[in-house]
Amino acid sequence: MSGSDSDNKRPTRNLKSVIGSTFFAIYNFLPVLMVYIYYKAITGNLICIALSIIQIYAQATAKKSTLYRKFLTYFSAEYFFDEYTLKKEEELAPEKTLLAVHPHNVYTVGLSIHDYAGRLGNQLICGSRMLLYTPLLGLVHKWGGVTTVDAANLKSLMSKNKNISILPGGFEEATLTTPKENRVFIKNRKGFIKYALRYGYNVHPVYIFNENKIFYTLEKFEQFRLLLNKLKLVGVIFWSRFGCIPEPCSKVNTVVGKAIKMPKIENPTDDEVDKYHEIYVNALKDLFDRNKALYGQKDEVLKIY
Repeated sequence: MSGSDSDNKRPTRNLKSVIGSTFFAIYNFLPVLMVYIYYKAITGNLICIALSIIQIYAQATAKKSTLYRKFLTYFSAEYFFDEYTLKKEEELAPEKTLLAVHPHNVYTVGLSIHDYAGRLGNQLICGSRMLLYTPLLGLVHKWGGVTTVDAANLKSLMSKNKNISILPGGFEEATLTTPKENRVFIKNRKGFIKYALRYGYNVHPVYIFNENKIFYTLEKFEQFRLLLNKLKLVGVIFWSRFGCIPEPCSKVNTVVGKAIKMPKIENPTDDEVDKYHEIYVNALKDLFDRNKALYGQKDEVLKIY
């Protein structure tokens, strides 16, 4: 078993980590700025026309940037939280590894900061095309190394044995987020299992304890917000005492479970996909139950949607 990367004495919260966490939070609102720039461009503002052209070209051609990732890790945003840990129940294989991460929550800080720091190995995070198409927000995520989770891209990456991370619960899991309960949206999310079988991948369930507690979330109008997700729109409404910046007196504890070694089945049947999906869901539940007492949630139950 590999222990936490944060087991050693860690620095206390400092100005640099506050700046880093604030940047992580604020860049999610960059599309609002871009909408204004687009509006001014349409009205004929030459500077905004030029900025719009630059943004569209830069975003269309953007790739993972080592410089940008170093910029993010420089601020050590993990020290913003009271606790920020990573525990691997076993080491990750150098290839054909798929990390299935829950819960999505708002920012999924239990995945992103560890990834930027290289603690999860050479992973590619696969995210929504809608995210990567969103003006400016998609640009910075591409620089951070996020790539699309669509079928064609998954086939390309997995045929090359690349290590990937996905968020199977997607927008729906974010919409269901509440600090009151641990919820995952996985009952009918089976596509990643199908691809894992097709290419014979090792699938690691990953759970981020307390990720759901770094923001308060709106719980009303759930069905309407889930309907928005079907239209590929975000349905989560969140806030903290500091606006869009996470609650600082929080703990974020990421646990990477043991691998489920998938057999290689070129054309898995629905029954085979269902069988291994059930194995995955049970492994995720077991991971949660094995570790919940360590992270102050011994009486909590993982709710499956």
